[in-house]
Parts: sequence; C-alpha cells; structure tokens
Amino acid sequence: MKPINLNYLFWIRKSRAKNNKAPLYLRIIYKGKRKEINLNHNLDPSIWDSDSHRAMGRSPEARATNQVIFKSIDRIEQILFEYESENKLLTLETFKTLFYGEEPEEENWLGGFKKDGEPVASIDSISECLKPKFKQHSTPFNLSYVIRHNSRKYEVLATEVSIWIKN
Repeated sequence: MKPINLNYLFWIRKSRAKNNKAPLYLRIIYKGKRKEINLNHNLDPSIWDSDSHRAMGRSPEARATNQVIFKSIDRIEQILFEYESENKLLTLETFKTLFYGEEPEEENWLGGFKKDGEPVASIDSISECLKPKFKQHSTPFNLSYVIRHNSRKYEVLATEVSIWIKN
C-alpha cells in the first residue's frame, strides 16, 4: 500500500464576495496539478485568518465555517484511506467527484485503472475501440513539446501519438 501524497488548502475567494460574504474553497494539489472545489459555504471575509486558514472567533458564523472545514478534512482522509487500502489510481477529477459524494464512472475510462490487478494503458483501450473500423498505421511514438510559462520558466511535455487509417 503506497501512501498518496496530496496537499490541500482552505481559502476564501474575496473577488467573488456578494453582500459581504465570500465563498469558501478547498484547493487540492496532487502530482503537481491542482483542483479547486467550492464548499458551498459563504462567510464574512473579516473573520477569515489567512495564516491558519480557519475562521477566527467564537461567533456562530465562525463555528459553522470551521465545522465545514473539519468535515471536509474528514472526507479527504476517508477518500485517501479508501484509495490507499484498495490500491486504486487517483486523479483530481475522481477526487472531486468522490468529494461531492458521487461515484466516478470508471467503466468509461480508456486507461489509468487496474483490471484483474494489472494496469490498463489508454493505447490498449483505444486500439480495442478503433480496430473494427480503423487500421493502425504505425506503432505509437512519443511527441515532445515545450510550453513557455514566462521568460524564465519552460515546461517540456511528452504525449503518446498513434496514427490510424480508416478501413
């Protein structure tokens, strides 16, 4: 059982405040990617402590906000425990779906899951879907490309490409 390294942060989005109430968000960071989840809870920005990422004080609003945060932490730990114990692959989209209490539609995934204990690659599922009407032109190959974020930061990515010809 390999532990899942996931970070989270609670914050308020002051730019979307209406009637002096700002929405509370949960930011999940996993494998360098992040996903923001609206917790459907609004609070007065003046009671929010940005350092501790909690509501300050003992007012009913502060207590309700902190209760939402603690319940969210419990839900995060429950999801992580389930995925670690079952040794499943976790994605941010799956996490968000599970956090909202819905079940992910893994039967529609092309890859990134385990079948009979073995990982299933996307290219295998794509080949299975396309073979009746298409012929694979060449073996899949990796295509590298560069994304420029700013003048000092570049990211080199690789994607697997396969070429198919219609029968």
